[in-house]
Amino acid sequence: MIVRSKFLFLATSLLIAATPRRLGPTGTHDLDWLKNQRDRTVMQLDPAAVNRIVDTELAAHNRRADAMVGTFAARVDDRTGVDSTRMSLTGEMVEVDEYGRARTQITHRAGDVAFPLRRYQFANGFTADFLRKRTGADVAAALENAQAAHRKTLVREIRDRIFSPVNYDFEDFLVDRKVLKIVAAYNGDNTVPPMSPNMREFAGTHSHYMAFAGFTASALDALIDNVAEHTDNAAIEVHLAPAQEAAARALPGFAPTVDTNIRVSVNDTIATAPLNTRNTGNRQIGRYRGADIWIKPWVFDGYGYALDTAAATPPLGLRVPDDVADQGLRLIGQIATFPLQSDYLGAEFGFGFRNRSSIAVAYFGGNVYVDPTNRDW
Repeated sequence: MIVRSKFLFLATSLLIAATPRRLGPTGTHDLDWLKNQRDRTVMQLDPAAVNRIVDTELAAHNRRADAMVGTFAARVDDRTGVDSTRMSLTGEMVEVDEYGRARTQITHRAGDVAFPLRRYQFANGFTADFLRKRTGADVAAALENAQAAHRKTLVREIRDRIFSPVNYDFEDFLVDRKVLKIVAAYNGDNTVPPMSPNMREFAGTHSHYMAFAGFTASALDALIDNVAEHTDNAAIEVHLAPAQEAAARALPGFAPTVDTNIRVSVNDTIATAPLNTRNTGNRQIGRYRGADIWIKPWVFDGYGYALDTAAATPPLGLRVPDDVADQGLRLIGQIATFPLQSDYLGAEFGFGFRNRSSIAVAYFGGNVYVDPTNRDW
């Protein structure tokens, strides 16, 4: 039997009702307070206080999750739309004489894009004996584990959508089973990108999934240019795997960020941003051709991407349920079948490309791009 309840990770309502209510300490109850309840079982705590803590923490977690994905994705209001890189501008002025009349030309609309909505769950299971002895710290640990799983899934879905060059059909099974056409970044699918501000025109074979025999200056130049050529206001970040750090630092013209505790010679060329010495797996390590070079832990080894952080629209659109109550990580149900009980948290979201020109991906291990995600979309 599934029991809908806001009272997360606690006993069933009958068990709660049968237990005398004991107030916790006065003052502010938050997640840290709950973590410190190691010697008091759930039944000895104030149910209303625990309920407030869980609700507040889930709301805060969902706000942090939205901020975390902000560089790569923005929420969309509709499940379908058009590529935010605008329409394909291919018109030509035609020279005529005094009796001439130019042939009419068609204005092509921007390419269509769409966004999936996927469902994810996280379950906790425990026995009746454990439930009876469960402390506030156990509740806090389970909640943090669910939040970590949610963050991990968000990162994986963003990463895989960025690195996969595959367009695919998605059946919108949570709504009406309409088939949506989900697209990658520009991948040579006969979509003609709009003419650049510098009057460069592109063909339907234009692709933002690139392949190089190795990590070289010319490869990195081409990766940066593949994004920058679509705008006259690019602010490029290049994100590389940790394995590429040494090779990036060895590039001619690379200006490293430096530890603020190190005095640099006036003859050295460095980036003005300080080197983060505390987080070696996720930090800016320097500048190259006007681009910030970052090491990111979620980038596949042998790959990298260039991202225009000044683009008016991030690369991806984040789709969430229309009903506000269904958005973000939330409790979706409980199953109590003596002697076992399970609590289920869930989240529904999906990512699709919204700005196909603002990111380009490179594979540095061969002359043909290889999809590293192994996803059966």
